Amino acid sequence: MLNSNAPFIYTSREKLVGRYIGGTEENTLKAVNEAIGGVLFIDEAYSLTQDDSQKDFGYRVIDVLTNQMEIHKNDICFIFAGYHTEMLNFLKSNPGLESRIPFKLEFKDYSAIELYEILKKFLKSDNLKLSSNCKQTIIQYFDETKQQQNFGNGRFVRNFFERLKIKQANRVAIEINENINLIKLVDVNNTIKSIKTIKENRIGFL
Repeated sequence: MLNSNAPFIYTSREKLVGRYIGGTEENTLKAVNEAIGGVLFIDEAYSLTQDDSQKDFGYRVIDVLTNQMEIHKNDICFIFAGYHTEMLNFLKSNPGLESRIPFKLEFKDYSAIELYEILKKFLKSDNLKLSSNCKQTIIQYFDETKQQQNFGNGRFVRNFFERLKIKQANRVAIEINENINLIKLVDVNNTIKSIKTIKENRIGFL
């Protein structure tokens, strides 16, 4: 839908909220101006209202954006992204905000199979392969984990992948003649165990 030269500006609270008076307005207008003719994507938009105080600079970002959405209604696509429940509260943060957002799309979580396919792409990018007996264990773990609140989808898989690489590297470092490009079931099980241990509030590097 967009010209190949159209800008796609990705931003968030950290980039929009200023450190001094006037800085928030400046940062927000800068992002808007850079997005003219394209898309301004505000990730985790609900974080702009994470402080209940109306004096929080996040609310100033929303005020500026609400005004700019009217000014640039024909030349910028504004996208606010975040978790469902939090975004419902975000839409109530400014009286004129929700009426300026005609389309609300809710994306379903990836299935366990789709998450597994994402993992395989991460592995391929690092020239790694899974043993054939790993698939069912991973899919079962993904299926259990995705039931949790605020599940991270692709981000969860990326974090799982990074920890999996560490477990595999630790194993091959002490074993002789091991294939350094092969992920084994023991690596998968050790990764799952370490994640579950962290969730039990145990502190340390696992």
